Amino acid sequence: MKKLSCAGRIHPFFALFLVLLMALPIGFYGLYLFVAPSLPDIAQLKTASAAIPLQVYSKDNKLVGEFGEKISYPVSYEEIPPLMVNSFLAAEDSSFFTHNGISLKGLGRAVTEALQSGRGQSGGSTITMQVAKNYYLSPERTLKRKLTEIFLARKIEQNLNKKEIFTLYVNKIFLGQHAYGIAAAAKVYYQKPLKDLTIAEMAMIAGLPKAPTKYNPVNDPERAIERRNWIIGRMLQLGFITQAQYHENINAPLNLHFSYNTNRLDVSMPYISEMVRDVMVREFGEDVLNSGYRVYTTIPSDRQQMAVDAVHKGLEAYDLRHGWRGAESTTKPLSTFYVINNLWPAQVTKVSARSFDAVLENGLTVTVPWSEMSWARSYHSTNSVGGAPQKASEIVHEKDIIRLRPDMNEDQVREILSAKAQQASQNTNKIDNQNSPPQLTQNESDAVVTKKPLAIKSKWTDINWALTQIPAAEAQLVSLDPNDGAIQAVVGGYDFARSNFNRSMQGWRQPGSNIKPFIYSLALERGFTPYSIINDAPLQVGKWRPQNSDGKFMGPITLRRALYLSRNLVSIRLLQAVGISKAVDHLSHFGFMENQLPKNLALALGAAQVLPIQLATGYATFANGGYRIQPYFIQRVENYRGDVLFTANPIRVCRECDALANQTDPSATDENGEQPIQVNSNPDGSISSTASTDLSEGKASTLPVDYPKAERILSAKTAFNMANILRDVIQHGTGYAAMKLGRNDIGGKTGTTNDAKDAWFSGFSPSLVAVAWVGFDQPRTLGRKEFGGVAALPIWSEYMGKALADTPENWLKQGDAKQDLATASAAQKSRKSKPKILTETSSKTDATTEDSIEAIIPKSSVSPTPSTALESPF
Repeated sequence: MKKLSCAGRIHPFFALFLVLLMALPIGFYGLYLFVAPSLPDIAQLKTASAAIPLQVYSKDNKLVGEFGEKISYPVSYEEIPPLMVNSFLAAEDSSFFTHNGISLKGLGRAVTEALQSGRGQSGGSTITMQVAKNYYLSPERTLKRKLTEIFLARKIEQNLNKKEIFTLYVNKIFLGQHAYGIAAAAKVYYQKPLKDLTIAEMAMIAGLPKAPTKYNPVNDPERAIERRNWIIGRMLQLGFITQAQYHENINAPLNLHFSYNTNRLDVSMPYISEMVRDVMVREFGEDVLNSGYRVYTTIPSDRQQMAVDAVHKGLEAYDLRHGWRGAESTTKPLSTFYVINNLWPAQVTKVSARSFDAVLENGLTVTVPWSEMSWARSYHSTNSVGGAPQKASEIVHEKDIIRLRPDMNEDQVREILSAKAQQASQNTNKIDNQNSPPQLTQNESDAVVTKKPLAIKSKWTDINWALTQIPAAEAQLVSLDPNDGAIQAVVGGYDFARSNFNRSMQGWRQPGSNIKPFIYSLALERGFTPYSIINDAPLQVGKWRPQNSDGKFMGPITLRRALYLSRNLVSIRLLQAVGISKAVDHLSHFGFMENQLPKNLALALGAAQVLPIQLATGYATFANGGYRIQPYFIQRVENYRGDVLFTANPIRVCRECDALANQTDPSATDENGEQPIQVNSNPDGSISSTASTDLSEGKASTLPVDYPKAERILSAKTAFNMANILRDVIQHGTGYAAMKLGRNDIGGKTGTTNDAKDAWFSGFSPSLVAVAWVGFDQPRTLGRKEFGGVAALPIWSEYMGKALADTPENWLKQGDAKQDLATASAAQKSRKSKPKILTETSSKTDATTEDSIEAIIPKSSVSPTPSTALESPF
């Protein structure tokens, strides 16, 4: 035996070895004592929440919006398919369920690199160590951080079981494309829940933690499949899958269905989603975007889509009326353009006499026939277009970037595209070594590689295509329930990606004649009736000589007819009669802002500044019998656990409340001393009445007390009369085009500002209000004859026709019929004799005299100058 000492001494090298052997654990323990106080409390891991995005839902529980840089959907261990667990074990840590949290082999490699270079270049981390890093540590690779990771991993193993650790890992790990956790990755890459993933798809996801960018199937499909197939081979080698499963999945196509935000949503509602985001951030701060809140809105997804379709259809129809503006570009590459509202960018490749060919970005060539382009008269100006084209070369040229509309919706088109691409991929891509597993090594260079799909260059005849263009103007539609203010639809513009400016909620514009009903309602409140006679005659106020839109005068006219024919001069005379200050105060009760209402007679013609949502709120009062409601769009807020944090309790109309209260006093009558009367307006204009029985057949007489009641701001009589006059706007007046809906329970008002810079239609049924607007963001004329009834009414009609399709006709049933019958009789008598002409109204704009109540017919065409000179806003 070889001696270890000389003359009884220990060999110096052996002594050094013993010292190092004893010092290593002591030093390691010393490091632990140094680091231990700073290690976090592991108990927090059990309650740790992942960064879950803020989610917005429709009334019918469809996901319509999502916010947050990190996409995450935490799952429990029981929700993870066993094969998904095995795919991660094969890829990351095959001994996870047996080790104590540390891989000595991997650790040795990482420590060596750190000692040599100061920064480790490789991992060596177990799943437990990755949990420690992902939840507590920075991503830097230093010796200190690696030692902290080791100590923390041991602490995690001592406090949590393996299933808990694995669940924390797969819910937190970054998997590329903003996806954190396996459930998020399944949605982002495959649009699937975990349970529906194939083995190949599970392996693809399991391959991402090592290098989420390098092995990302979106960034590099070849390398992603290489990594995926190596993992599938490892699963076979470890006995996780059978030989048959191996062969089935090793040759599987990429089958990627990658998409961000809107394509991952059930329905896209960008404007309402942004409204929710704004409110939540203001209330809770930026952290709310990653805290897993779920916000349920008041908006039914079907009505929202109806509104979107109506805006698109109406605005595109307006745009095409004004001619073809030509190609979007002749120099930019096609790849820089994107689909907007199903208008597909394409580049013209061939122009024939009566058709042209164009290629889409994906390589598909389509042909546009003459019938789908002959509309394209050249645009000269807003009021002028060229002659009808005779051949295709007058419209398009080779290399033009133009827009095409398919005769299918965008989802259907994309489905066809995907199917064709997948078919081409299956036909042209063959996997090497199909019948045997690859030779697996630590180096993945031996893995199976799939070739990239070939470009598709075939004729596409499944879909018909038409030449179109992106509208230059803008439009909006907002809709709400007049009985509680619940918003039913918000379309803030033609395309959110093009402009996220929400015109429904932020777009201050002049309302034009849309303001008139509010002034008329004040006149009715102050003693006028629908049959009061007002003179539609010339009027001059200072230097201002306002005109009717047709430049004509109709002479003495009833208030009712003046409104449904939108006579400007009658509106001005009514405003003179009721007083400007009183009118401003009256309008503020409907929700209009006083500081946006001019304190002069121009108010009668819509010179104010209003928001579409304010108009919708105001018109709701005419629809609901005279009550002021408050719009709202958030119905409920939940946290990520499903706990309800907020439920809306809106102000609601309670028509029965007053009547029920009066039932406690048998002698009680309405405001005119009569029992409530049901009023019916007959087609011939006559009025009939029947006693109301709404509250007399065994219904409970107790007042509802579980919700706040809407304030009455118009008498029932005025509200009823206004609703009927506004119904006449559609049946006999400027909104007659809406008669195509075939309904007898809708009313509204057109509005057009000076030089047709804004076109409006605001209207309602007893259960739904909608306001449509068309105009340019930088105000300029929409063109001659583009009145509210031409440009905006089609949008309103398209929406209301569909939104009310399943709603039975139901007009307002309560009102003061006695007064209406009396005024109708008086009107009949007035037609038999010349109406009394009263003296001219006072020059004071706030004057209201008994003389001005019955009729306002000045003796001359010129009224005295008001105390404040007015400049024409028109």
